[in-house]
Amino acid sequence: MTGSTAHQDVIGLKHALRLGVALTIIVLTVVGPDLAPYSTIEALPTDRLIPPSAAHWFGTDDNGIDILSRLLAAPRTDVVIAVIATAISVLLGSPLGVVTPPPSGRQYRLAYSGQRAVVVELGAGLREYGTDLGAIVDGFSGAQDADGARGQLLIPWPNRISGAAYRFAGAEFRLPVTEARTGSAIHGLARAMPWRVADASAATVTLTLDMPPQDGYPFSLGLSATYSLAGDGLTAQVTATNRGERACPFGAGAHPYVRLASGGSIDDALLHIPADATLVTDDRGIPTGAERQVEGTGFDFRSPRPVGSQVLDTAFTGLLADDDGTTRIALTAPDGKHGVAVWMDRSHPYAMIYSGDTLADLARRRRGLAIEPMTCAPDAFNSGAGLIVLQPGESHRSTWGIAPL
Repeated sequence: MTGSTAHQDVIGLKHALRLGVALTIIVLTVVGPDLAPYSTIEALPTDRLIPPSAAHWFGTDDNGIDILSRLLAAPRTDVVIAVIATAISVLLGSPLGVVTPPPSGRQYRLAYSGQRAVVVELGAGLREYGTDLGAIVDGFSGAQDADGARGQLLIPWPNRISGAAYRFAGAEFRLPVTEARTGSAIHGLARAMPWRVADASAATVTLTLDMPPQDGYPFSLGLSATYSLAGDGLTAQVTATNRGERACPFGAGAHPYVRLASGGSIDDALLHIPADATLVTDDRGIPTGAERQVEGTGFDFRSPRPVGSQVLDTAFTGLLADDDGTTRIALTAPDGKHGVAVWMDRSHPYAMIYSGDTLADLARRRRGLAIEPMTCAPDAFNSGAGLIVLQPGESHRSTWGIAPL
């Protein structure tokens, strides 16, 4: 075989490879058997191979995000166009590369009657939620990380575990320290893991996670989170099942930051927290075991009043439910004409309220209010306050949501 013939064989092999990849991309996108249940390309259970040069063909939008990435989040018709163009670039000889996903992974876009939400693969978090009036969740862009636990699910414990250590069933467990300032383990483990889509439609998505035993938490959980939009807003239902052979400690929470659609600081907004007491904490935010009645304190929001300059990083308890068993914590405009409520079912006897005064990004401080439904108190793995113990095969379900007002 001559050098020229060998060179031609190599070129022929490259062309054949490009043709195969191009055809595979088109088939997986247009006629793949797993495509039908999914409304956007991000939900496809297949990896996406895109030549980097394709992004240059489409250019960038006003925010500097390449248009191809935007198309990958578009309805299926637009996605097919983008993918076919990508396949053409493969045939023309572009080097093949793997798309770098957003920091939060695949993006699942929901829409219903003027409402829009984005749920993400990483941690099954809520990145965006709003209506035609504007955003009512102070979320983060697809190019950003979820700073300040923004929109995340807090599983298998919300808030802090003191000293990143606890005792359960006669054994001592030590977790990685994830908050250096307090030496605590904060906000669970599942938020750092990619969840997989189990079902999706235009207005609903269900993500699941088989959470394996880990350092400090040697228990196996099966997790499911379903987000849905309807006429009354957004609902999130979280289910946890003990897949192991021994009992395990468990708690769940969520960390949405809400805001007024009109924007601005939370200081002038009216806050309503139907709760009789707060948890007394030390300087690390760890409860001491005592409760303080809100009456006569700056934490009494049982009747709506302006947030003002009040700093909140406070766990409330003694929540007062409506007749339907739901507790609603509301942030409304000074004129009362619009607002947002975070609601929670009876499985959440605690709610953490955080005004964002210690966020690393100064521009985001007091721009949104974190209203965090919690099934247990901070440090419940040590105190037992609200702690759920799941027996093998046992499940726990909790439901919360966000409603435009």
